[in-house]
Amino acid sequence: MMKTVPGGKTDAAIATDFWPARRGVWFALALIGVVTFIALSSSLGNGFTNWDDQEYVTNNPLIRTLSWDNIKIIFTTFYKEDFRHPLVLLSFAVEYHFFGLNPFIYHLDNLLLHIANACLVFMLVFALSKHSVSALLAGLLFGVHPLHVESVAWVSERKDVLFALFYLSSMLLYLRYSERSGKGYYLLSLLLFALALLSKAMAVTLPVVLFLCDYLKGRPFDRKTVLEKVPFLFLGILFVADTLFIFHSTDQIKTTHLFSFHDNILTASRSVVWYLTKTVAPFSLSALYPSPETVGILEGPFLFSLLFLVAATVALIYSTRYTRKALFGALFFFITLLPVLKLIPFGAGGAPVADRYMYIPAIGLFFMAGEGVNALLLRKAGGEGGKKLLMLFVIVVIAVFGILSFQRSKVWHDDVTLWSDVVKKYPDTVVAHYNLGRFYQQQGQYDEAVAAYGNALRLNPLLFNVRNNRGTALGQKGEYRQALAEFKEVLRIDPYNIEAGFNLAYAYIILGDCAKGREETRTLLSMDGGKRIANLLSERCGPAKKGGVP
Repeated sequence: MMKTVPGGKTDAAIATDFWPARRGVWFALALIGVVTFIALSSSLGNGFTNWDDQEYVTNNPLIRTLSWDNIKIIFTTFYKEDFRHPLVLLSFAVEYHFFGLNPFIYHLDNLLLHIANACLVFMLVFALSKHSVSALLAGLLFGVHPLHVESVAWVSERKDVLFALFYLSSMLLYLRYSERSGKGYYLLSLLLFALALLSKAMAVTLPVVLFLCDYLKGRPFDRKTVLEKVPFLFLGILFVADTLFIFHSTDQIKTTHLFSFHDNILTASRSVVWYLTKTVAPFSLSALYPSPETVGILEGPFLFSLLFLVAATVALIYSTRYTRKALFGALFFFITLLPVLKLIPFGAGGAPVADRYMYIPAIGLFFMAGEGVNALLLRKAGGEGGKKLLMLFVIVVIAVFGILSFQRSKVWHDDVTLWSDVVKKYPDTVVAHYNLGRFYQQQGQYDEAVAAYGNALRLNPLLFNVRNNRGTALGQKGEYRQALAEFKEVLRIDPYNIEAGFNLAYAYIILGDCAKGREETRTLLSMDGGKRIANLLSERCGPAKKGGVP
């Protein structure tokens, strides 16, 4: 006999609703919001870091004025020789207009966006599965998982939380359209996809994910379902073309790179398994991870990863005899992760893996986890005792992840906590030592800055920008003769480095060696870079002989 609930709806009617209609839905959303807020609340006490926050926020002239002319500039230019992120910059401009450089506001907005995304994950998984238990677990896992801390606690990664808001909303409206055939839902979904693209490049995967949703829902692959995706595909292709133009104009498409395409496949396979491992056991997380020094199919991690992925693929294909859900979750994970697997070496390189890359892909795994738990709860085997034990396990996992996220958020408090954490876990990370040196130098802690730069140079002596900074820190300590050696070494590596040339001439002038100062200034003037130092030379050393440098 069909059970009727308040409002006249049967259980079957509720199960076919797009939005969850049970009275507990608001409780579920509130629970997700509160738990997520608590887990990442420690990020609210953080400041800005010297890892992109200076370029995107604190020293960014594009966010200083909230005017139509400046907004036009934000939307028609690319920033930092990178993908276009106009909506991200616009959000920073709004915050700066009303609150200046108060870091609490920027962190609060990131956290609120993340909470909204966790609630959207709940709604999305319910729309896909019609199981409230699956949806609640997926929403909670998304909200508290430590891999997501980087996207929330790092101000510059507003890109993740903002693009996800539009990406997930677009998916929800597309699903609504596919069930109700309302053109308004379709157009809103397309608009939100465009906004997602204007927030972060990873949104280009959405058209493929929509096909994947059709597969899960059992929609036929026919002319109608293909034509529905054409506008999405067009926007995606347009954005990819724009990105390729940016890369070409800034010389970021690498014609030569460290590994071959074969090696890139091996590295991508290892990365996929790494992400799966960190999702299950999110320990020893870091802002940076080292790249493999060598790649080979016979090496342990790469061989294991290939064998594991082959076995997993076979198992997923076999599972389609019984359900489409496992394959859907796995493909969602892989497709949304594909742009950052570095099979094609676009951009300036960087580490092969990063916590932030899992912000959207993890949803596929959380969907699978939620559906797995729901299936076990529906089974009669194990009885009530088994179900209670399973629920206790789930609660413990959520609590552990929440505690890990709370602690992980504190690592992003400032430059010292962030880069010291990286150095502690991966001592050979050059960028971490360099950024520690930058922080110490800006704070006037020159001894610590010189030491940090020295650690970076021991790992890579050819980094002329690090050596130049070390020279300036030595000069700021008053050790100009030691600074001279650093600047000379920079010019040996890069003879046309104007900054190092300026610093070298400056050091000579401060030491009273006006002849050397004139010589270096003459070289700088020949490169159109010596006007500042020429003025200093005149002040310190007086006029030159006839025909010499002023």
